[in-house]
Amino acid sequence: MIYEAVDNMKKKGQQEVKLPDLKEDIEKKVSFFKVRGTLSADGGWFRDLTSLKRTGPVLLEEGDDSLTVGLELALEDMEFGFKNYRAEVFHVGMGGQMSVRVGKNSLKGKVTMHFDGPKCHTHVDDIELTQLGQLDIHLTGLGRDGDLVYNLLANYLANRFKDKIKKEINRHLADPIRAALAKKDICEKFPH
Repeated sequence: MIYEAVDNMKKKGQQEVKLPDLKEDIEKKVSFFKVRGTLSADGGWFRDLTSLKRTGPVLLEEGDDSLTVGLELALEDMEFGFKNYRAEVFHVGMGGQMSVRVGKNSLKGKVTMHFDGPKCHTHVDDIELTQLGQLDIHLTGLGRDGDLVYNLLANYLANRFKDKIKKEINRHLADPIRAALAKKDICEKFPH
């Protein structure tokens, strides 16, 4: 099923997907005060969904008329960025390009088969990014006051941006996995 989903994404050129534009207020506590700033970014991209691999055992959970298959997954090559970012802290602004390589990630997926007599229907319950870590952040245009901005952005990306990435991964992986399920009936593997 994973191979089929990856193959579908490659055929459709979905190695790279667009990320929505950002406009966020960011803050970080430094000693006894909070440093506040703003971040806006456009031209966002995320890749490579086609590097999806299974990383752990398949877990089966049996219900009265269903069987749920749990998968541990990861993207071997995960990177995101923005063609243009603009950050402002203490009325000092800077901008440039941003790219972030993710060294460690993990996803959990759930597919459920519902049995209705001789019929079986499958659907993707969830694809969830559970870990996003070891971020290697590259920013252009930092200038002489770049350390503070870099620290603010690193904190933001590591903590709050994870939810935005998670949403995009869920959105872009669920459809290819649904298509793979439709193409190759997983129900045939489980007698009912």
